[in-house]
Amino acid sequence: MGALKLPTQLDPCFLVIEIESEPFETGQQLPMEVRFIDEDGRTLTSWTGTLELPPTYEPMPQRTFVALRLPWDEHFVFTRAGTYRFDVVLRSGDENELILGGETLMVVEGPPPQPF
Repeated sequence: MGALKLPTQLDPCFLVIEIESEPFETGQQLPMEVRFIDEDGRTLTSWTGTLELPPTYEPMPQRTFVALRLPWDEHFVFTRAGTYRFDVVLRSGDENELILGGETLMVVEGPPPQPF
């Protein structure tokens, strides 16, 4: 994400998460959290909800998609350039917490590059 100057905010967009589950996991509802983390590992903000894995009778892995509108709160303020991360977590805060994965967002400051 390029910013002409900092601090800046995130323009409205969507974060789409694809989760693959095994046939024995379908039909479950699991507490889910998406954490937005800075380079120092601090959680800047988070979204909590429920991941619903629909029932299936297919003997193969299923894909579930979750679309979250960003920004979900006023804490999406970038005070410095750097690498930020979204982590997808099941059973957050539980001893069986599971981080499914994440994605990075690079924030750079300055004018856009000039074409050749």
